[in-house]
Amino acid sequence: MTTPRTHHTPLILVVLATLALAGCVGLPRPPAVRTPSPGSPVMTAASATTAAAPAAGSAAGSGAGSGGGGTPLPVLATRSFALSGGEVEVAITTFAQEGETLTLDFTVTNDSAEPLEAVRFGTGRRAEVDGIYFVDAAHGRRHLPARSADGSCVCSSTMGLAVHPGQSLTFSVVFGALPEGVTSATLVIPLAGSFVDLPVTR
Repeated sequence: MTTPRTHHTPLILVVLATLALAGCVGLPRPPAVRTPSPGSPVMTAASATTAAAPAAGSAAGSGAGSGGGGTPLPVLATRSFALSGGEVEVAITTFAQEGETLTLDFTVTNDSAEPLEAVRFGTGRRAEVDGIYFVDAAHGRRHLPARSADGSCVCSSTMGLAVHPGQSLTFSVVFGALPEGVTSATLVIPLAGSFVDLPVTR
């Protein structure tokens, strides 16, 4: 008597298919990548500001040495440099020490025919007026602008900023304090040069 053959092929295929599907369940998915949509704002290091860092301030057409509400500020010293057949004046309006910090305010007035990029007052490493320093001759020490925890200058930003012809803009820089007894220092501003023996207000 001949025993009929049992065909297992369909069953084997079903089992193999089931195992294949089971093996796919535990595979990790590739990570999702978010592509920013056109026009989305991008945060950069220059976008971050600290509460201590002042912003570049006066509006177009304001006069050198004018404060909020048009109140004139005393001008401690001025220097000028040539630009495009005209002159740019840099006026120091504040060089004052309080506690552990010394604050500098200076106003740039452009009387030339060419816009002056504010970044020219910086070192070029960041969009800041961080190229300014002063020298304490009595102790033979150069003071650089103060820096926050992330390395940014505690000073006005120059991001996309220019002083246009006929315009004045005021910038600020914060430094560490001078030792007791020091009443003046030599301030150095790129392009403008040295303000020798500038008195310190306390």
